[in-house]
Amino acid sequence: MTSRDEVGQLAMEFNALMKTVEHKTRALHATNHQLEIKHHHLVDAQAHLKQANWELKSLSEKDALTGLYNRMALERKLTREWSILRRRQAPISILLIDIDRFKEYNDQYGHQAGDDCLRQVAFVFSSITQRASDMAARYGGEEFLIILPGTERENAVQLGLQLMRKIKEEHIVHAHSEHNGWLTISIGVSSIIPEEALSVRDLIQNADEALYRAKKLGRNRLCDGSKEFS
Repeated sequence: MTSRDEVGQLAMEFNALMKTVEHKTRALHATNHQLEIKHHHLVDAQAHLKQANWELKSLSEKDALTGLYNRMALERKLTREWSILRRRQAPISILLIDIDRFKEYNDQYGHQAGDDCLRQVAFVFSSITQRASDMAARYGGEEFLIILPGTERENAVQLGLQLMRKIKEEHIVHAHSEHNGWLTISIGVSSIIPEEALSVRDLIQNADEALYRAKKLGRNRLCDGSKEFS
């Protein structure tokens, strides 16, 4: 038979064991709580890092003066869309845009006014790219380029003509303009269905040649291949 002393000893050992279990349970709960806090901090830090990386990437792709996409982002976009549309056998169109007599504008009104002018026309360009797939970018200096994936030539031309009207409606005074003293733009349109024998360079070269003709024919007009619109 078990004596009362043995029962008492077992009870004491059991109580001690329970206290140990209770102590370790509380310690485990405290550790879990600390781990949860650290996990939340880590999740927050990852979210902040992701946001910071997104902002850094966004800044690296934007032109500091106009807020439009820069040349680097433009070239990436063209390469990506060319590959996609080549598989789909769908067209890609671009508008290559130049502000008419911008050097004379800078000389007449100063570089600060020139910067303001670039920002103003850039805002108009960005407002016309409504689809998520479209992109308006500063190509260099006073030249801009708008990418229109999946857009037929005729629609690109109509968009370019609309853009010319919107710039005129801004009524930016330009003393050296041949067109009623208002600042104007010239546009070269290029539209291609990508294929193996062609490249992005062909797309841009066609637009550049069309823009050159528009400037040579008197500015304030759009050229598309052999056609001219003013």
